Amino acid sequence: MVELLSSASAVNHALDAVAVYLNARIELHDRHNSVIGASGPDRASCHGVEISSRLSPQSRLTVHLSCVDEDTTLTEPSARIALHALKLQLLRLCERSATIETLRGDLQEKLLTGNFTNTAHIQRRLALIGCAPIGSDARVIVIRARDQADQISERFHSDLRATFPDYLVDHRDESTVVIIGNGGSEEELSLQIADLLGREEHRRKRKGTSKGSPGDSRRFVAGIGRRTEQLHEVSISYDEARAACTVGMSNPQTSIDGVASARALGLQGLASIPNAQLQAMVTDTFGPIIAHDERHGTHYMTTISSYLANDRHLGDTAAELHVHYNTVRNRIARIEELLDLSFARTDDRYRAETAVRMAAVLAARTAPTTAL
Repeated sequence: MVELLSSASAVNHALDAVAVYLNARIELHDRHNSVIGASGPDRASCHGVEISSRLSPQSRLTVHLSCVDEDTTLTEPSARIALHALKLQLLRLCERSATIETLRGDLQEKLLTGNFTNTAHIQRRLALIGCAPIGSDARVIVIRARDQADQISERFHSDLRATFPDYLVDHRDESTVVIIGNGGSEEELSLQIADLLGREEHRRKRKGTSKGSPGDSRRFVAGIGRRTEQLHEVSISYDEARAACTVGMSNPQTSIDGVASARALGLQGLASIPNAQLQAMVTDTFGPIIAHDERHGTHYMTTISSYLANDRHLGDTAAELHVHYNTVRNRIARIEELLDLSFARTDDRYRAETAVRMAAVLAARTAPTTAL
């Protein structure tokens, strides 16, 4: 039996071997007592002794055994050896699963793209690598450096792990993508992320590795996506977090704590709109200035985004764009002429702000995202 068990290459195969040997139902439970693997007769057929045993003091998984026969005892050496051998093999398989997931990143890829159909299979894989089930209360956070030369330190990841023990992390181009299984309220999460970014900033200044940034802005910006209700919404939360991070890079409101929320920026809901429709709506609003930028090398789209983000304050916009006050004023006048609108009118301003957000979502979606 032990020989057969040691050659089992999957959790269910290991459970099968011991279930047959002990004539019992064997279940593997996660930290919330949900069954993630089972073998043997159904529970109604089991009338004997029942025991539950943690795989190890550090593991979050539990083996639950229900014997079929009432006179079956688990005090015999052979039964104890079978149970301990099962626990050992399950620990080996879990460690292998965690290593594979770390090397391949396939699980994160499926979660972030929504490219899966079997939710139970994904939850089982999460449990095997020690993560809590993801469903309600999960959020995605995208962290990006303002300067591509900057990299998040290992200490930041240690702090992140201490704050969110059940997080998953992925690296895509210059972004760090974090999936938190239970992020709590947005306000609490924003404070926690701001604190982590603040500590990273303090470490960099203390070591002399931070070159400083305009207006004492954070070197890193974190975008927070929506709170999910089910597993498939993780991909929507990711789209929103990417867009929030993109908008936050140029939004003065994120300069102090470095945190940008998709909800606060009005990006929620836009992530579910197809790219073609987003593109059509952006072109319908900004088509003339997009074409003008392409033909003449102007910066009207950048100007309008900064102008609206700075609440139409010409001085702040000029400072952010590093141009003269009169340059911004002339650009805005030309933009209003090309688009046949006035930013003084509420309806025109609302339409422009909505289109800016749509453009940010579209840019975040269509930017290359190569998993490292």
